[in-house]
Order: sequence, then C-alpha cells, then structure tokens
Amino acid sequence: MDSFQEGTGDYLVLVHGALTDGAMWLPHIEYLKAGYEVISVTLRHFGEPCSGGFGLNTHANDLAELLSNLPKDKPINIVGWSYGADVIINMLVTHDLALSNVFLYEPGYPGCLQGEKMEAWQSDANAMFSPVFENFHAGNIELAVERLIDGSGNREGYFSTQDESIQALQISLNSSNKCSTCCVQGS
Repeated sequence: MDSFQEGTGDYLVLVHGALTDGAMWLPHIEYLKAGYEVISVTLRHFGEPCSGGFGLNTHANDLAELLSNLPKDKPINIVGWSYGADVIINMLVTHDLALSNVFLYEPGYPGCLQGEKMEAWQSDANAMFSPVFENFHAGNIELAVERLIDGSGNREGYFSTQDESIQALQISLNSSNKCSTCCVQGS
C-alpha cells in the first residue's frame, strides 16, 4: 500500500473510495496540513500495479499494519469515503487499534444486514454493478465509469451533472489503470 505524508499535528489518515486513489485527497490536504500530519493512502491495486490479494480483508490488514507502525506519540484520526469507509469498518472489527476519531462517509458495508434486507441490498448492488461490469468487459471504460457514478448518485444522468473536470478525472483514472477496481472486482 502506497501513502504520502504532509503537514504537522495529530495524524489524519485519509482512505479513498473505489473509483480513485490517494490523490483524490490532494485538494483537501492543502487545507488540512496546517493542523494535521495528513497521511493519504492508496490501497493495494488502486495505484501502481502490484501483487497480492484484493478485497476488504486485504485492505483492512494493510491499513492496520500502516497504523500499527506509526509512532505512538500522538493521536490517530482516520477518514474513509465509500469503499475506504468499508475498509475502515472491516479493520475496526478485526484489529485492536488505538484510534482517536473515525469519520466514515457513504459506507456501503452490508455486513450487518441479514435475511430479506441482505437480499434487497444484493439485488440493488447487482442492478447497479451489472451494467458497470458489462461495459467494462466490452471495453467501454467511459460508459462503465458513467454507470458507476450514476449508480452511486442513485439516479441515471448523475455523472453528467458533475463538473467536466471531475468527469475527466474519473474517466482518466480508470482508463489509464486497466487493473482498476472494475477489473479486479468484476472478474
């Protein structure tokens, strides 16, 4: 797992979502680094090509190892968005770590659902991700990204409402990294 650190103060660890990498936090780091030692991570397989496992357990273990190796001289705060929030939840239930604050934004973790609620969640996830994987495997990365963002925004056309620079970034991140989340999770 790659990471970079910048700033001074208590630790603030930032964990990205599934359609990006640690660079998604760069605009935020400019504001946060005055009060925190910000550590932005790029989970395994989301950045440079690498080997080893992929998934919540692998990412949770990698993140726990990084946190365990930090000097214990100041508090550790952690923020996760979307898939990153899911990784943090998994890490919290599988590792005993001394964290000061945890902020999870838009987690999709279904682990607490059972029976009909889990079936409904799975049906919803299949409806969202099936077009993503179909387009990805057909080689239409731009449409796969658009379908993923539409699903995340919970409505068709959500992708097209975003600023063009955001659209371009989302498409470029996944076009340049053929072993991206869609590829690994969809296979």
